[in-house]
Amino acid sequence: MRSRWGTTLALGGVILLAAGTATAGAGTEAWAAPAASADASGPIASLETGRYTGPQSVTLTAGPGAEIRYTLDGTVPTRQSTAYSGPIRIERSANLTAIAFTPTTASAPTVRGYLIKTAEEPLAQFAVMSDIHLSSDSPRS
Repeated sequence: MRSRWGTTLALGGVILLAAGTATAGAGTEAWAAPAASADASGPIASLETGRYTGPQSVTLTAGPGAEIRYTLDGTVPTRQSTAYSGPIRIERSANLTAIAFTPTTASAPTVRGYLIKTAEEPLAQFAVMSDIHLSSDSPRS
């Protein structure tokens, strides 16, 4: 599926957004993409997209002099978004999007989708019981 941000992928109820270039068009006047530098690669995330059991920690790194801003709801970060200052604890399913900003440029977004599950108990349990009876057709003596 294509969107104004690029390619999207739905995985287990979590929508993953692949990095793309935003273009202004009808209905997008209120949304403005940061100007991306041709040589500015996005931040590197220590944890790949996937399904995990229990909370996870994600570390982001970027080039020298870059400030990383991120969101956990899949929206594109701006210079006013949460500043990265250390590992991000992901306790529930989230779409992490991060951009490395310099004073004059912004990188392409890095997008990672995390589906966090808890150790699940089974929905149903079955008990198997057996009661063995032995009998014989011969009369007892």
